[in-house]
Amino acid sequence: MENRTVNLAISTTKLTLRTIISGIRKYLQHREKVKEKKGRDPAVHGKQSVKKLLGQNQGAANAEIGFGNLQDIQDGAVVILGTGIGGCLIKDHKVHTGKHFSAGEFSFIKTNNLDPFTWNHAWCTRNGISGLLQRVQEALETDKEYTGIEIFEMANKGNEKVIAGIDAFAKEVATQIFNVHIIFDCEKVAIGGGISAQPLLIELINKNMNEIFDNLHFDVYHPEIVPCKFRNDANLIGALYQHIQTFK
Repeated sequence: MENRTVNLAISTTKLTLRTIISGIRKYLQHREKVKEKKGRDPAVHGKQSVKKLLGQNQGAANAEIGFGNLQDIQDGAVVILGTGIGGCLIKDHKVHTGKHFSAGEFSFIKTNNLDPFTWNHAWCTRNGISGLLQRVQEALETDKEYTGIEIFEMANKGNEKVIAGIDAFAKEVATQIFNVHIIFDCEKVAIGGGISAQPLLIELINKNMNEIFDNLHFDVYHPEIVPCKFRNDANLIGALYQHIQTFK
């Protein structure tokens, strides 16, 4: 019944963004009706619950694997730049969660061996949105607070100090992506989160990654860094992809 509900919502000839979102919304509505009718969580039958399907970072990764910028890879990673750092590893074209479901918890990565006990140098602190603000404040020598939109507006107007602050931020992002790559051997890394829509940020992350590899002096594969294709609806699209894979 559930599979037919989704199939009716999806064109058999071409998956567009509109039909994908429409399909998953119809699926969610159907699941809620089933849950209300039976008075119990549908997960009792051994199928993934909607809550699990919509896992924050796994949803974004599944969207990119199924319909986005990671369709053509077997191994890679998704890094979500937001309040903290979201993440997900992809192995054999599937989300890799690890035995204890903690693979890709990039927020917890320590960036300074002199301070491994506090959150001051955790990756989520250094490269969450507060980390971007801090780098820009340092470059401007000010305590004034800016939103992400304001920061990139200033940068796109040519403010060299702001660009330098974003570049310092991007260098830290590139360094940790490099570390993830060295451990996991990524073909591609997709960058998500609201600020990933800024071409300047992706450009500066790639610039810094190129500099890291230029100074490595070893023959190590250089992964492609790309923005995520899907943003606000990534979890819905990823949940639909996971459902299709489950019932195909």
